Amino acid sequence: MNDQIKEILESEDVDVLMGWFDRLSKHLTLCARTLFPNRQKGYQNTAANLKHYIKHKVTAINLKATGQIQEAEYHEQIYAAILNTLKQTGLIK
Repeated sequence: MNDQIKEILESEDVDVLMGWFDRLSKHLTLCARTLFPNRQKGYQNTAANLKHYIKHKVTAINLKATGQIQEAEYHEQIYAAILNTLKQTGLIK
């Protein structure tokens, strides 16, 4: 796994995550090629799923910060499911 993907998966910094979300939203194919330079099968779908992962992770972080724990847990479940899907592709470990 490259450092950029590791940063996305491990970061708790909303600004870092939103930076990636914005890049993926505006330039999905370009970002996909950066994240997966070997262009393995499914790399663009994996990049799109990373975008959804980030969206739910940021939402969970923000909800926790405002004390909305149940809502945050709901989004945590979603991004955990997305992460499992990402791992099944074999492009992310």
